[in-house]
Amino acid sequence: MDGGETSGTTKQNNIAIVNIAGQELINSPISKPKTQIDISNLPSGVYFVWVTNDKSVGGKIIMQ
Repeated sequence: MDGGETSGTTKQNNIAIVNIAGQELINSPISKPKTQIDISNLPSGVYFVWVTNDKSVGGKIIMQ
């Protein structure tokens, strides 16, 4: 997986990628309805993705 996307109109959305130890590795504002985040440089492991605006939505990425 080399990116993610949001749909619909965005307000002050933000995306964060955090490793299993809780270290925030990527934190980026989202200013377009569709945004790609390059995670190809992340080593193998488990990461958590948080997309926030007026709500928070999270997911998990497993890099092999």
